[in-house]
Amino acid sequence: MHPQANNWEIPRFHLPSHTEADVAALGRAERDYLHSVLRLYPGDKVRLYDGRGAEALCEIAEFKRSECRLSIVERFEYLNRPSGELTLCFSLLKKGLSDEIVAQCAQLGVTHFQPMITERTQARPGKASREKMLRRFQEIAVQASGRALRSDVPLITDIMVMPDLVSQPSLASVFLFEGGGTISLGEFAGRPAAREKMRLLIGPEGGLSASEVGQLEQIGFARAAFGSRILKAHTAAIAAVSVVMQMRGEFGSTEDK
Repeated sequence: MHPQANNWEIPRFHLPSHTEADVAALGRAERDYLHSVLRLYPGDKVRLYDGRGAEALCEIAEFKRSECRLSIVERFEYLNRPSGELTLCFSLLKKGLSDEIVAQCAQLGVTHFQPMITERTQARPGKASREKMLRRFQEIAVQASGRALRSDVPLITDIMVMPDLVSQPSLASVFLFEGGGTISLGEFAGRPAAREKMRLLIGPEGGLSASEVGQLEQIGFARAAFGSRILKAHTAAIAAVSVVMQMRGEFGSTEDK
């Protein structure tokens, strides 16, 4: 492993196009963060990653009005991806809680986010608001995965309504239900098929309706719960993803990777 691979002290930014040249440039937001927040100067180090395993150690060359120019010092490969795929289907929540789900679960290792609108979903954005929301989710996912030193970037798919979701294949799929489960989430996540590729569904603040529960079970979703605990929707999402990652061994030492 490259000596800088796990150096979290060097600021790290996602830049898919950095692999083609010896120089690179970060935009206005990143420039302001480096210059005004971190108080870095020309000659200080920055890391770039492309989301596919290619990294670059850079030096700040100069700060322009609207960008920060970098000189690429060294390139290296860095693979720190989750051990399996995990799609998190979550109902849109109000007051920034959806943002919190994306931020925390991207750090934990979710590979795909599927925002949903269910019968009891309260946040129902219009077309313009929806596009803005998805862009924000993707930006949050990029920032969060970068802070977690992931070499990949989680994908955000378009907002889906429940009828469309239940029409998809449901191999290794599970949903949390406050009314009780037929299997523990840890037991389900420990199955070989779920370790490789799994879909986890979290309902809205008011829970899934009886008809939605029936539809999910009919297409093969398993029903799980956190024992006797009833959690808020965003807490349940973060806790459930943590359980899955623990069962996959994602919280071991860096030597285990």
